[in-house]
Amino acid sequence: MISPRESPVDFRVWAPLKKTNFDCSDVNKFIQYWSDCDEDMIEAVWITLKEGTQIDEQQLVKNLIVISDLENGQHEWDWIFMKPRNMGNRKFVVGQLEFRKNEIIFSANDPSKGDFSNEYSILELVHQKRDCEEKIRKMEKGFRGLRDAEKKKLQLELKELERKLTDLNRVYEIRNVET
Repeated sequence: MISPRESPVDFRVWAPLKKTNFDCSDVNKFIQYWSDCDEDMIEAVWITLKEGTQIDEQQLVKNLIVISDLENGQHEWDWIFMKPRNMGNRKFVVGQLEFRKNEIIFSANDPSKGDFSNEYSILELVHQKRDCEEKIRKMEKGFRGLRDAEKKKLQLELKELERKLTDLNRVYEIRNVET
């Protein structure tokens, strides 16, 4: 894959890819690249999948933490939101994945402009919660003793993150699709 620095094309514009050889695994690789990139690389891309390819939602979001719209069945398009793992020097940090039939639109959005501040706040809390849970798991595998106080502090932090998520999140299903 060509990096944004090596390309003579400005990737940060709308890029329609109407006829491709891409399947859901290819789109997932692209999203993984977007998630790990340390600068903004694209604002939107519209991908028509390889003829005969069916949308495999699990494959699209494999190894990503995402939130999805609970009202999916009421819209023409299904929506999934994600935050990059690497925030780097970026402002377009809410990824939105929309799909139907064999078409996918991936857009990167600035949460300080537009309607994505709630999604960003939820995703930020989900990432913090996952990090806290991971620290607790590591402590449980390790030794006890002096770490018990630190573990209790992390458990209280985890409860507070869960409370904030419950208060903030009214319309999204939180999914940690890591395999």
